[in-house]
Amino acid sequence: CNDTASLFLKDVCVSGNIIRGGNRGSVAGADAYGGGVFSTGPLDLRNCVFVGNEAYGGLGTTSPVAQIVGEARGGGAYASSNLRIVNCVFSLNVCVGGYYSISGWNYCYRTIAAGAGCCSESNEAYVTGTSFEGNLCGDPVSSDEAMWWDDIYGRNPRHDRGAGYAQCGGRARLLGCTFRDNVAARGGAFHNTGEAVLEDCLFLDNLAKRGGGAMNEGQLSALNSAFDGNTALHGGGLHNTGSLYLADCYFERNQGPFANLIYLPGSFGGAVFNQATVDVDRSTFMLNGAEDGGAFWNQGVL
Repeated sequence: CNDTASLFLKDVCVSGNIIRGGNRGSVAGADAYGGGVFSTGPLDLRNCVFVGNEAYGGLGTTSPVAQIVGEARGGGAYASSNLRIVNCVFSLNVCVGGYYSISGWNYCYRTIAAGAGCCSESNEAYVTGTSFEGNLCGDPVSSDEAMWWDDIYGRNPRHDRGAGYAQCGGRARLLGCTFRDNVAARGGAFHNTGEAVLEDCLFLDNLAKRGGGAMNEGQLSALNSAFDGNTALHGGGLHNTGSLYLADCYFERNQGPFANLIYLPGSFGGAVFNQATVDVDRSTFMLNGAEDGGAFWNQGVL
């Protein structure tokens, strides 16, 4: 835990650490930030490995009345001041938000889990040459059908986002990073609510309900980046509800979920699902698929 001073880690392995938010009496569970590293001062990571760390938000009590339960952010690392990450690996980290079940109902309410690999609320974040692989936000899913439908019909609403990296406000630049096999409800690999730039990045085989590769709810520019083989109900490659600029990007084999060679009903935008503003320059969309909108599904300005 680093509260105010600068923290510099080089050639360090952070592995197998777990934090759990406790219960706050009968009112709410406590938050859990930074399963491996928690920092509110400047954080600089060089050639480090974060593997198998976990953060679990505290649980609420069973009640028919809505309660605040504990959030989980940063299974591997959490930073709220300036952040710099160079040539690091974030792998197999987990974030699970707290929840409570509602009496007489067949679902539970689960709160936010963000950035199982790394969660940044930094004013300035710079990440280069870093790999985010196999990170998970939320509970492991027992069936493919439940993965796609529970969030939409409200049986088990969840807000898990950005399993590889989540930028929660502030500004970030990610250069030459790889996102592979990450799973979250929103933005399987990457989620942004701030101002972010992705340059020379690869998103491969990530999974989500919305935005298999990435979800943008802020301002995002993706430059010379590739989205390949990602899957989501809405936006196999990318889901946008903010301002999005794509230049020299490549979208291939992104898709909606399917069974028996048929795309599931409600799968829209194999490559991109847009609900706001998208500007696209010099980009390629190839072999993407969904029930509707094989490459694009547009409800905004394209």
